[in-house]
Amino acid sequence: MKKILAITVAVMIMLTGCTPIENNLDKRLIVQGIGIDLNSGNYTITAMYMDTQQPVGEADVTSSYAQGEGNSISAALTDTAAKVGKEPLYGQCSFILLGKGVTGNNIKDSLKFFTDYYEFSPGLKIFCSEEKAEDIMKSENMSDSLIKDFCNSEKSTGKSLNPALYEVYSCLAGNKGDIAIARLILNEKNTVLDGAVAFDGDKSAATLDGSECTAAILIRGKGDNIWDNFIESGKEINYSLSGCNTNIKLTDNSFEIIIKAKANLYATDPSEDTRSKIEARIESICKKTIDRILKENNCDIFNFERELYVQNYSVYRMLYNPAEYVRKSNFKVKAEIDLQAV
Repeated sequence: MKKILAITVAVMIMLTGCTPIENNLDKRLIVQGIGIDLNSGNYTITAMYMDTQQPVGEADVTSSYAQGEGNSISAALTDTAAKVGKEPLYGQCSFILLGKGVTGNNIKDSLKFFTDYYEFSPGLKIFCSEEKAEDIMKSENMSDSLIKDFCNSEKSTGKSLNPALYEVYSCLAGNKGDIAIARLILNEKNTVLDGAVAFDGDKSAATLDGSECTAAILIRGKGDNIWDNFIESGKEINYSLSGCNTNIKLTDNSFEIIIKAKANLYATDPSEDTRSKIEARIESICKKTIDRILKENNCDIFNFERELYVQNYSVYRMLYNPAEYVRKSNFKVKAEIDLQAV
């Protein structure tokens, strides 16, 4: 019976052939990324999609762009596909860019469709911009490979924050802490990655530069490949951090943050003085970032409220406003660096 089944399947494959499958690609809108703008309740979608007319085997797959409008994300996507005249395929979509009119408003509503629709991966990356997503999507240097580099920037440089769709939406729905999303801007006619945007709830509240993104990564204990340099006493110190391990201890109304990591030095003297300067640098940027992002702009992108919930639930459950309790807490940061010369 198994032999007969195997022969039947083989015959079906030979009869079907590969040509119809390849030809079907020309009839599909293979979406690589989606930009969203919002104006007076009307959504504009700019979709980057794979150019299936290009011969298979080319080194770099080229992309084309399609645009549609509607009073909802679903309607705008439908309009976009209709204008191209192809059936959309969203399984290859790797990013969503929240543009003008969306970033400053209710991003949760804009993202809900993507969490509900089965074709979109929960792991696709989210970007945001105060500029029109349409302009960024159609910039001169925009490509699928450029976006892939941006998607990996948190792990490769530590100068941005790259949450996935499921992380953003679960944070917005859970009401314990806030989210920060990688920020894209236009530099002349090119798209560049420029830090991140911190959200108070689902509305943008503050921007983070590269060093503040580094601080957020270190506080959350996720630093695997962070590059940094600074000038101290007229000398430039170049180093990278890896193996970050952060421990947060709660005592009374205080958070003690201990950051441990390995530091690789480049063209820098591996002295005890250098170690002290790097530790002071880390402590300084972390403390300043907490003060500006949490205390001044009310954005807990560091998961401090979650730490309070986990470590001291008996206190947490008695609080009328846990977020305010965290914001008014004291924060102490201590860095312990294992110095290594390269």
